[in-house]
Amino acid sequence: MSADRITSRANPLVKVLRALAAERKARTAAGKFLCEGELMLAEALASGVAPCEILYGSGVSPERLAAAEARGARLYAAADEIVSHCSPVVSAQNVVFTVRIPAEAPLPGERFLLLDGVADPGNLGTIIRTADAFSFDAVLLTNACADRYAPKVVRSAMGSLFRVKTCALSPDEAVGFVRALGLPLYGSTLSVDSVPAASLSLNRACIVLGNEANGVSEALLSRCDERIHIPMSGQAESLNVAVAAGILCYLSSAPRADKL
Repeated sequence: MSADRITSRANPLVKVLRALAAERKARTAAGKFLCEGELMLAEALASGVAPCEILYGSGVSPERLAAAEARGARLYAAADEIVSHCSPVVSAQNVVFTVRIPAEAPLPGERFLLLDGVADPGNLGTIIRTADAFSFDAVLLTNACADRYAPKVVRSAMGSLFRVKTCALSPDEAVGFVRALGLPLYGSTLSVDSVPAASLSLNRACIVLGNEANGVSEALLSRCDERIHIPMSGQAESLNVAVAAGILCYLSSAPRADKL
């Protein structure tokens, strides 16, 4: 195992890593995003992802670093303080690494989530993780969703970003893609004309979820085949969008009661 030694915060790689953590335009220009933590590194390797550069401090598994190096990663050793300087969180971990942003290409499938302006990074990462847990084919994003490669999204997805296909599309492109597959669009909303989600078969469909404050846009809802809601017995006005996604993903995976 061979690693270059970095001894200064002024090192060019340190500046690149900090830029990837802080700026969307830096991620776009480099075609890479930043990940942190040995658990995340293990998730990347287990998912067949090849890290590009790895900056590590004390206590990182030599076997894991060697496995990453065998896949083409360049290794850089540094004091823990320098590794922490590259991390976007206060309680930094002992390794940060870069991964290439995959090519944008939605693939055929039968179960999709379409996110309409989901702006909170934590919600977006949690939804991607949920889509992974329930084996969805892809998560489609439209209307200015949060940057899926921002550090908070990457952390919230807990490695699922390495496995779940994501694609940013215009509303017209997203609807056209789903229609070309012959799938229905079901828009999640609390409108009076919506039906309980469990009353429909969601196991071959695209489920649309909306912005945290405003829900699914009317322009997109008007193109849905059906409007659906999750019945609630309490007094809360609505569910968090990531919680709603979890329930709908479960319903999509579970057999309908009338088919048991």
